[in-house]
Amino acid sequence: MTNSTVIKMLSMLIASAVFIAMEIAGSAALAITLFQDRDSNDGLGSPLPNSNAAAQFDNAASTLGGINLINFENLPLGDFSTLEVAPDVTLTLSNVSNFNEGITNDTTIPDLGFNTTEGGANFLRFETEFVPLNAETVATANFSFANPIQAFGANITALDQTPGIQASFLFNDGTSQSIPLVGVSPFALSSAQFFGFTNPDKPISSVTVQQRYTNVELVGGFFAISNYTVGIDDVRYVKSVPEPSSFLSLLAFGVIGGCSVLKRKRQQNADIVGQCTARK
Repeated sequence: MTNSTVIKMLSMLIASAVFIAMEIAGSAALAITLFQDRDSNDGLGSPLPNSNAAAQFDNAASTLGGINLINFENLPLGDFSTLEVAPDVTLTLSNVSNFNEGITNDTTIPDLGFNTTEGGANFLRFETEFVPLNAETVATANFSFANPIQAFGANITALDQTPGIQASFLFNDGTSQSIPLVGVSPFALSSAQFFGFTNPDKPISSVTVQQRYTNVELVGGFFAISNYTVGIDDVRYVKSVPEPSSFLSLLAFGVIGGCSVLKRKRQQNADIVGQCTARK
């Protein structure tokens, strides 16, 4: 291999690497894109026309990588505190009711959430603690990812506009983000909505669904003690691609290696010339 061939190969390698790095950096400059839609009074087995705007999320997320789905169908039924719900994905529930059913296939009370997986049965029933009148409680369902992600979405069921409930999604992409979920019209308990986001800017290691509930007096009466419950199903996410810096580090090793080859080649040529001169 001649010196000119080695130099040409290195030039092509560097040019290709710079182009790829620019593409990665360009993708990383994209901002958070939200996907949210709501359905009123759908209930178990309904077509979920607006929540199936999740298709829009799926289309966008699929351009970032393969979409992973957690539909709870192959997980054990019952309550839990921490559970591996997918490879390298851990779900932790905090400050939930002692009567929380965790993963369930219950169809008798859709007002407490319901399955949204076509042909499926299981979903996560996520309840706050019971609190007395005018008291507040905060419950969380935290999805933790061993491999950071760049897109996340889920179906939320039975979230209405009951006074006292505030639901939101929390995550950190370098900045703490809190995105509220607006319940469907008041007391439309058999309802569903989809929430999702894509964020190819920075990797995200966890996403938390939070319920902040205050037991407030309702028109026509009040509950001496109460809590709030929603369902979560068909969680999807896309893993992050390697950081541009990691790629450039690999490139640096490649260039250094290539330069070493070129240096050895030149040294070999010099040795040959020296030998020929000595023979003369």
